[in-house]
Amino acid sequence: MQSVYLDTAIATIFVILLFSILTYAIQEWLASIRQLRGKMLEKSIFEALNDKLNKSYGVLLYEHPQVDLLKKNQDSLPAYMSSANFATALIDLISQESTVVSYQINEETQLLEESVSFFSNNPYINFKAGVDKLKHSDFKVLLQSFLLNTNTYNDLQNAIETWFNNYMDRVSGWYRKKTSVTVGVIAALLVLLFNFDALFLIQNIYTDSTLRNTLVASAENTVNHPDEINAIIRQSVNKQMAVIDSIYQAKIKTADTATQRKLTAQWQEERSKTADSARGSAQQKISDQVTAINALNLPIGWKFDDQGFHLPPTFFTKERPWWSILVGWTLAAILISFGAPFWFNLLIKLVPLRKTGVKPTAESSKQ
Repeated sequence: MQSVYLDTAIATIFVILLFSILTYAIQEWLASIRQLRGKMLEKSIFEALNDKLNKSYGVLLYEHPQVDLLKKNQDSLPAYMSSANFATALIDLISQESTVVSYQINEETQLLEESVSFFSNNPYINFKAGVDKLKHSDFKVLLQSFLLNTNTYNDLQNAIETWFNNYMDRVSGWYRKKTSVTVGVIAALLVLLFNFDALFLIQNIYTDSTLRNTLVASAENTVNHPDEINAIIRQSVNKQMAVIDSIYQAKIKTADTATQRKLTAQWQEERSKTADSARGSAQQKISDQVTAINALNLPIGWKFDDQGFHLPPTFFTKERPWWSILVGWTLAAILISFGAPFWFNLLIKLVPLRKTGVKPTAESSKQ
C-alpha cells in the first residue's frame, strides 16, 4: 500500500506540473504582448537615473542610439538591455556635460558661430568633468562611486557594468514578485476553466490503477528525459540574451573599427530576434501543454453535448458536496502557483524512490 501512496503522489505532482507549465507559458505570453518586462526595465532605470536637480538621464538614455536601436519600433520598449549598452550610453551622456562651448565671428559671413568641443580627448576625463558639473544629488553620488578605484575608461566601463548587473538582479526579483500575483490569477482561471478539483483528482488516481499507472509512466519518462522541461522552465530569455551578449562582446573586443560596426548591428539584430521569438514560443508552449493535458483523459473538465452545457454527474453528490469542490479548486490553484520548477524538482526526487520497492500489480493495487 505504501507504493500505491507513492504512485498517487507522483501522478498527482505530474498533473500539477503540467498545469504549472501551462500557467508559466500563459504568463510569458501576457508579459510579451503587454511589454511587462520592458515597462519594468524602463521604470527601474528611470528611478535610478532621473534626477529632479539635474537632467532626466533615464529619458535621455532611452533616446541614446545605444538603447534606441534595441527597440523593435518606436512604439515598443526593449525588454532587455545589456550592461555594455547601458554603460556606453551613460558614459556618453555624462561626458556631454563636459563640452566646452565657444563663439567666434565667421570672417566671410560676419555671423556669430557656435563651436562645441569636449573638455578632453580622453573619455574618462570627460566623464569625470561631466560629473563635477552636476548639482549635488543622490544620482551624482552614484556617478562619483563609479569613479572610485578607477583610472581608465575600461575600469569605468567595468564598474558601471558591474553595478548595472547587480541592479538588474534586484529588478528581476521585483519583477518575479509582481508577476506572482498574475500567476495566481492565471492559476485560478485555469482551475475553473478545466474544472480542476485537486481532491477529486487525487481520489480518482488512488482508486483507478490504470489512470495512476499511465500518469506514473509519463512522470518517469519526463524525469528520464528532462531536456524538454528544462528548456521550458530554466532556459529563460534572459539567459539566451546573456549568451548572445558574451559572444558578440568577445568578438567586438578583438575586431577593427569597421568590423565592430558590422558586429554591433548583427548583435542588436540577434537580440531583437530572440526577444521577438518569445511571444511565438509562449503560444506554442500553451498549445502543447493543453494538448498534453487533454491527452491524459483526466477526471477534469466540463460536460458539453448537443443539448448544451451540463454539470458533471459527480457534482453536488453525497460523495462530492459543494464545499469539497470549492476546497478542491482552491487547493489546485494554490498548488499550481508554487511554480513548475518546484514540482519538477520534487518529481525528480520522488520518482527514483519507486525503484527501491516492488511496483504493485494492477490487481494488488485495487485491493
